[in-house]
Amino acid sequence: MQALAPTGQLRAALYLGGPASVIKDPNSGELRGVGYELGRDIARRLAVPYEPMIYPTPGLVVEDAASGKWDIAFIAQNPDREKIMNYSTAYLKVEHGYLVLLRHKFRFAVLWWRQHGHRGRVPTIA
Repeated sequence: MQALAPTGQLRAALYLGGPASVIKDPNSGELRGVGYELGRDIARRLAVPYEPMIYPTPGLVVEDAASGKWDIAFIAQNPDREKIMNYSTAYLKVEHGYLVLLRHKFRFAVLWWRQHGHRGRVPTIA
């Protein structure tokens, strides 16, 4: 427990705005999301209070990585972040897609896809 919650509570860094991390209900103010719920469950299992640390963007979570302000974070993995953060195995897989309007020619969609650095998979048009 000391390694995950050195202050006696679990301070979980979350970024506001995505259901993979945390979102705030505009009416009730209630927080929810995959990262939020995981943090709460880890704190429960450690038998320590849960303290969500809410950031407006993922970049600000990363900027505070060495600050000691949080103990655990729920944030997407990337090579730059791996230089300063240790990651567990993935707890969530998110797939992204592109929507191409039918009036556009398929060849333009593939051209755009490749111009933006995507190789291999070709977009599907339904």
